[in-house]
Amino acid sequence: MLDVGAAISTGAQAVLGKRYTRSALSTPFSSIADKLYGHLHGATWVGYNLSFDVRFLRAEFARAGRAAPQPATLVDVADLCQSAFPGLGRLGLGRCCERAGVEGPKTLAPPDAVLATRRLADALWQGSATERR
Repeated sequence: MLDVGAAISTGAQAVLGKRYTRSALSTPFSSIADKLYGHLHGATWVGYNLSFDVRFLRAEFARAGRAAPQPATLVDVADLCQSAFPGLGRLGLGRCCERAGVEGPKTLAPPDAVLATRRLADALWQGSATERR
């Protein structure tokens, strides 16, 4: 777990499905920022509702006094879902997985959400997602 130097709100704890707290044993974000930058800068970023995550990522790099990585491409699986199922509006990850007929996440915490996003992206890209109600 990374210590980003800020309290974790109860709302964020509820969304993540487990209790995240600051700990003296946590790794400071600044200690991994350069390595993370190396992995992310110039890469293709794939995720669900990426604008949400990108805002946090950029804020953490700024808090650490580092330049934020820039993606070569952003692939937002929420946008793919919206294109695949027009007229439904913006669906949450679990609801989009349900509509696409793929296993959704048990929680929105890693690794559940990451794996569900991958399954969903694979189904949408391969055209195997079929709308289910």
